[in-house]
Amino acid sequence: MLEGFDPNNTVVVVGAGPAGMSAAVYAERSGVNVLLLERISPGGQIMTTRRIDNYLGFPVGTSTFALVAKFKEHLASCGVEVISANAAKIVPGQLLTVETASGPAYQCRAVIVATGARPRLLGVPGEGRLFGKGVSTCAVCDGNFFRNQDIAVVGGGTTAVEDVIYLSHIVRKIYHIHRRDQLRLAGETSDELSKLENVERVFSHTVEKIVGEDEVEAIQVKSRKDGSVRELAVSAVFVSIGITPNTEFVQGLLEMDDAGFIVAKNDMSTSVEGIFAAGDVRTSHLRQVCTAVADGAIAGISAAKLITGIALA
Repeated sequence: MLEGFDPNNTVVVVGAGPAGMSAAVYAERSGVNVLLLERISPGGQIMTTRRIDNYLGFPVGTSTFALVAKFKEHLASCGVEVISANAAKIVPGQLLTVETASGPAYQCRAVIVATGARPRLLGVPGEGRLFGKGVSTCAVCDGNFFRNQDIAVVGGGTTAVEDVIYLSHIVRKIYHIHRRDQLRLAGETSDELSKLENVERVFSHTVEKIVGEDEVEAIQVKSRKDGSVRELAVSAVFVSIGITPNTEFVQGLLEMDDAGFIVAKNDMSTSVEGIFAAGDVRTSHLRQVCTAVADGAIAGISAAKLITGIALA
């Protein structure tokens, strides 16, 4: 139960990434009590990369640590503390109850789910050790760090193809690696991809190993046709084989798409009254720090408005 807070005037934010922290700030500024739960540490998925190069206000980029430190400083200035807890279940009712894996349960009038998503990885040697050192799952975030260099993109879905097209305007050469012999793609995107002169298709191949000491130096790929192995000299490997939303604890409660992302309206409300979703955890065409912060602001104000009838951000 809540200590010192009236549950009828409280919103619980689950997840302290950029979306969750933004939601907490905007909700608190709107006159409601805020509890911010985080199972690991504040920062979310962006903590897996070293720098942020495309956040407004930082024309030369900034370290992820420095940006998250600013976010945390802003939280503290609003009097919002991060509670170390892993949300296990949300029980609907006139008051919502957020149950945690460690035991405590928190009752409130509104919940903002901002638990993000995790990238699917290849699971090959070198990938984990070099993640953030040339191995990336976000072309838009990290592509500019490898300008005019040779890189690899792994994946055959729409997102992978979009990453190839995006990176083709930045890097010198791209090895596009896909386990099948062709893409299941048609239309304008396929036509655009076929016109790129700095992309070499390495289809019917799988990644066997990512090579490097302190940074990516090469990638080993194996042919699915004859078993031969090639080593390609690259400075980066962009893994684009999909992401998985962290929505297991609300399965069966909220409306989701086929991939498990929460369906939310423009005000970030979900299919259950009082529950909102923000950031990478919801259906979206773009997942960046800026979009997460924007989602959080909208969710925070919407949750406060549900509680108070007004929202003064």
